[in-house]
Amino acid sequence: MKKDNIIKKLLLWLGILVSPPLKGFAIHCHHDILAEYCWDYAERVESIKKDKPQNEQETRLRLFKILPKEALLELPLKYQKADEARPWQETYKARQEADKAWPQESKDAFHKKWCVPDCPWDGKRLVFEK
Repeated sequence: MKKDNIIKKLLLWLGILVSPPLKGFAIHCHHDILAEYCWDYAERVESIKKDKPQNEQETRLRLFKILPKEALLELPLKYQKADEARPWQETYKARQEADKAWPQESKDAFHKKWCVPDCPWDGKRLVFEK
């Protein structure tokens, strides 16, 4: 086992280093959805590494994160309810409706507060360099 892994495990055990949440509302889980419920963070990371174009991977991985619970206070309830467990087609339709009802100005403020300053989000989707 590498020295770094031993130190990391020790810090986790001591409670000094906290592992990130593995599920919850996330920002930039997908390129065209600002916030959505992520059921399995590690699975999504693996999917990005395996299935997404090489030129998008670093940006996607850097921006994708589980949001803190405080962020939910600023996420419209209709948007949160859209991601309740149900068939994905219904979830997708409910999220589209919730997204239309979420004013762009409010969405932009949410993004500015909970994402990184140099994020290539254009208000509708992530814009990747070629």
